[in-house]
Amino acid sequence: GDDAPAAILPTTLEDLLALTVAGVAAYVGVLNLPLKRSDAKAKVRRTALKFAQEMEDSMETEAQRILDDCVGTVLNATAPWKAAATTEVERVQANKTRAEAIQRELQALQLRVKRL
Repeated sequence: GDDAPAAILPTTLEDLLALTVAGVAAYVGVLNLPLKRSDAKAKVRRTALKFAQEMEDSMETEAQRILDDCVGTVLNATAPWKAAATTEVERVQANKTRAEAIQRELQALQLRVKRL
């Protein structure tokens, strides 16, 4: 039911975290090798940075999807209250308009009575 997005997020984040840790460990391991060529180190660094960016983008996309689902749930849950409040505002405005019209009629009648 409604718990599905919450159950998916921890699993996805755990998987992404494990992949990130493995990538960082591999990166550190490669840097510790006695590499003489700086281009090999640069390539590994670029690959690790690209991987980290992909992980960050993936996590951000997942978080945004879950946030959008949450916002939708809240909006759906509050829609009846919003509709009821709108109806009540319209009812109060109609009563106010009616009261103003009655007040004008009363003033006109008072003026007529005064003239008699």
